[in-house]
Amino acid sequence: MKSRRLLTTGLILTVGLLVGCVRLPRESLEVDRYSIDLPDSVWAADETLPITLYIPAFQSSAQQRGDRIFFRDGDRMMNFYFYHRWVVSPEQMIGDVLARDLERSGLFGGGVFQDETGMIPTHEIQGRLVELYADNTRGGYRAVLEIKLTVFRIDPVSYEKKTVFQKSYPFELERDNGYVKSFVDVINGLMASWLDEVHADLLPLFETEAVVEPPTQRPLPEVEVIPELPAEPATMDLPAPMPTKPDSTDSP
Repeated sequence: MKSRRLLTTGLILTVGLLVGCVRLPRESLEVDRYSIDLPDSVWAADETLPITLYIPAFQSSAQQRGDRIFFRDGDRMMNFYFYHRWVVSPEQMIGDVLARDLERSGLFGGGVFQDETGMIPTHEIQGRLVELYADNTRGGYRAVLEIKLTVFRIDPVSYEKKTVFQKSYPFELERDNGYVKSFVDVINGLMASWLDEVHADLLPLFETEAVVEPPTQRPLPEVEVIPELPAEPATMDLPAPMPTKPDSTDSP
């Protein structure tokens, strides 16, 4: 009986030790979330243009897609932080930053939309996040960002899109240290620099586009109208009279 008690006590202690070995502290399971925010500075346009702007969701490469924060360390391939993530995908946040910035500028009289509203916009901006990562490969800490924008004019008759502007915006900036927060702070700072360049590019573009007359349907060729002649009175041709047979009493 005593040996059974000792065996039971030993099993309980062994299980307790095993559980203690695999138990993870609560704080190690928490994931820190970061966002890309709109700068505090406001770009206010001096005029309002008769332009309706549509900005669909930004795109990115398959590797950049998702909430992961990527980094490159040494000669290794791209990796990502497990306990540090974006709130949502970075391309979505960057598209929101651009749309809100252009909307509050007051430049677009027809409005700025990110969702299809049933209205036919005059122009559309498509964006692509080319790369976004923390670079730790050259003896320092840098933040790397590249965004590509394409502007289309939309034909109001055929709805066809014509490219009127396309440009890539690459940035690479030193960071204070290797912490993730310093990387996010630099990226948020780069948003203001990026928007400044976008303003300088888009303002003269849309001022020119606002005076472009939209194409209209080709007019139909004129048809010559021939006046009608007055109608002549209708006549009926009567048959010639039949010869009459002479009377027998008149014969000699």
